[in-house]
Amino acid sequence: MLQILVLAALCFEAHAGITLKECLDKEEKFSEEALDCDDIVPESVCEKLFAPAGGEAKAIVGKNDNDRPKNCYSDGTNQSDDFIKAATKTCPKYCGLCCKTAKFDCKDDETFDCDKVKKANQCKDPWKSQLNLVDKCPKTCGLCEEKNGDCQDKEPNCDETQCKNSDFQAAMKVNCKKTCNFCDEQTTAAADTTAPAETTTVAEETTASATTEPTTTPPCGNDPRCAKWVQNGFCTNTLYPEDYKIKYCGKACGKC
Repeated sequence: MLQILVLAALCFEAHAGITLKECLDKEEKFSEEALDCDDIVPESVCEKLFAPAGGEAKAIVGKNDNDRPKNCYSDGTNQSDDFIKAATKTCPKYCGLCCKTAKFDCKDDETFDCDKVKKANQCKDPWKSQLNLVDKCPKTCGLCEEKNGDCQDKEPNCDETQCKNSDFQAAMKVNCKKTCNFCDEQTTAAADTTAPAETTTVAEETTASATTEPTTTPPCGNDPRCAKWVQNGFCTNTLYPEDYKIKYCGKACGKC
């Protein structure tokens, strides 16, 4: 890999006739998918590795393939698969190669009109899991990683600022795995109980001082831990359903 990157950095002269027809739209301009990812290394490093001699250049949505840095895919004489792989692994956005990354590495359901979904901007809909886009249009919407694995948020309004909050962390591990980067962790807090995940994780205390669930669930709850939960945003956090807020902290949240 290092040798490939060194070659890419040194190869400043590429034949003008060489082009790479990847990540382009029907008009052969860079598609949105061409830049729908992040570079692995800083852009300043991408410039040193792939920018052509005599000026700065990078892929931009709406521009044509002639604006793609030749060093992203050419050894100076021919198109090079090694250079393309190196660019995709290090600077996919800079080189306009995001469509070749893992998030687009799968197929759409051919029986579903994914073009219509894209035109309606439904790929960015916070309820895309309810729209079943992971199964229907994963490639179009860049959801292949979700389709190929089980790392998905179960809620549409996950707040990453609550990921490390000790009072909410158990719930976040179940409902917001992707947002909080909990995909590789075991969610034993939810697995060790037969109660529904949302009920368990909301009520569960993750500190050493108290680890048991409330023993009573009155119509308008007033759990002794509500003061701390309210302070941490439990009442206003859309992650938790209204009935759970009422069940455990209805009085403290002013719900009843």
